[in-house]
This record gives sequence, structure tokens and C-alpha cells, in this order.
Amino acid sequence: MKRSIIGVILMVFIWDCLFAQPIGTINPSMTEKPWLDKETRIINDHAITMIFGERPTNYRHMNLGPITAISYQSPGQIADSIKNVAGKENWSDKDLQEKLDYYTSDAPGGIVNVFISRGDEDRANFRWFFLIIRNKVDKKMTEIYLDYQAPQLPEGNGWWNYTSVLIDKPVEMPFYVYLNDKQSNHLSDFKFEIQPVNK
Repeated sequence: MKRSIIGVILMVFIWDCLFAQPIGTINPSMTEKPWLDKETRIINDHAITMIFGERPTNYRHMNLGPITAISYQSPGQIADSIKNVAGKENWSDKDLQEKLDYYTSDAPGGIVNVFISRGDEDRANFRWFFLIIRNKVDKKMTEIYLDYQAPQLPEGNGWWNYTSVLIDKPVEMPFYVYLNDKQSNHLSDFKFEIQPVNK
């Protein structure tokens, strides 16, 4: 029994470490330069459009300055990723099912990955940020506050941070992700639209 519990804890730790990625392994479309309003990038087979973003005035219309970016993984993509890792690491059927059940229960809407960079170390701490998920008619589905997470040392555009947020409610495409900063003076800071890429 004790060995089984330790095994599950170790499995969870190994999997969760996959989300704590160094900047070199985060999708480069999220880190290379800031998005401009109405700009769309294709990440993980989803078209992510930044509808608007509140940026410092001197950077407003330039691909320079602080970065705020998101990507999305659907429940199906999460399951495929887990199965891929399980196959490479020879997980038991029980361990695989426990991990699949965990994400089915805790992330029925998938995962939103968030990358930010800021010139000020404190402003890059996720404790200031929260997400609001809205459906295609802008009806609020859920609101998720991020936890304290100290930023990483400056690289390129300054202090940076990356996290994966589990969406606790099912979503339908397209939907909107509002990423808000509690330290700003804006009602909404960043609005992104997520929709699948037509293949």
C-alpha cells in the first residue's frame, strides 16, 4: 500500500514537471514577440487571436516590449499527451487511468497555457493574474485566480513566467479567454479568442 502511494505521488510529480518547462521548450510562438491586436497565431492546432491587449503606450503598435501570450490544449489533446508519456515510461494501466481520470475531473474544459514577460520582477508574478473564460456570446463560464509563482530570471524581454491553468468547466468552440492583471487600471487587460484550425 505504501509503495503504491509513493508510486502515484512520484508519477504525479514527474507529470507535473512537464508543465514547468524552461523557456527553450515553451512553444516559440508564445515567446518570440508580443502579439498585436487582432493578430492570430496557430498553436496546438488552435487559432489564437488576441482581440485586444493593454500594453504600455510606447509599445502599443510595435512587436516589442512585454509579452502576454496563451495557448490551449483540448481534453482530447491532454489525453493523447498523457498516453504518449505513459507509453514512453511504461506506466501501469492503473497509473495511466488515474492520470486520465484526474484531468477528466479537474480539467473538463482543457488547459490554457499562459506566458508573460515583464520588465519589473514583481509584475511577472502570477499572483496578480486571473482568467475569465467566456463562451462565444461572451457569457461568463468560469473565473480562475492564479497562485503565487515567482518569475524566472530575465531572458530577452525581461522577467518571465509560464503556467498551465486547468479549465474547471467544459467549453465549446469558439470561446474567449480574458487574462486580467489586478495591478492594472483596466476592467479587462487581454482578450483572446480560441477556435480550432479547420483542416
